[in-house]
Amino acid sequence: MPVDFNQGLDARLVDDDVAQELSSLKLDPVRMAYDLAVERKALEKAIPALARARFNRRHVIVYTLYNFTDTPEDFWRRVADLLEWGVVCYPMRYEPLNSLVKNQYVSPYWTKEDLEMVAKARRVLGAGGAFPPYEELRKKMVGARDFYQAFELRPPRATKPQLVLV
Repeated sequence: MPVDFNQGLDARLVDDDVAQELSSLKLDPVRMAYDLAVERKALEKAIPALARARFNRRHVIVYTLYNFTDTPEDFWRRVADLLEWGVVCYPMRYEPLNSLVKNQYVSPYWTKEDLEMVAKARRVLGAGGAFPPYEELRKKMVGARDFYQAFELRPPRATKPQLVLV
């Protein structure tokens, strides 16, 4: 029977033994979270443990909270980490529980423009709202000098004038 931990596994608890036990389940995808920079070490341990247990890294989805207590730079570094590790980054925009209108909350560390950059990148560069570890996307995020370079999109191409027959 398929198993789905859709809220995500706690990466701090995933070591080689746990990963091996998980491999006996019909588990696809594996979900975890990278909401804060302090979770980095746990993920650096959990992801290779899952790989050693024969889980395909591209089937590891990591929820990545943003617009909470982080800055755009913090978020970009976490996205770059995940793509560098070969797993899927699924950005999750923070919204307070008492919010009456979706996507209106802007944390003190973000701007509306920053949030729009992430939203557009998810639509244009992502797949189903996620950032898969595609090589070109990985290079873009890992090689960027800052959040703005990582999430900027190319300007639209100028269209050629249309020939109108009169």
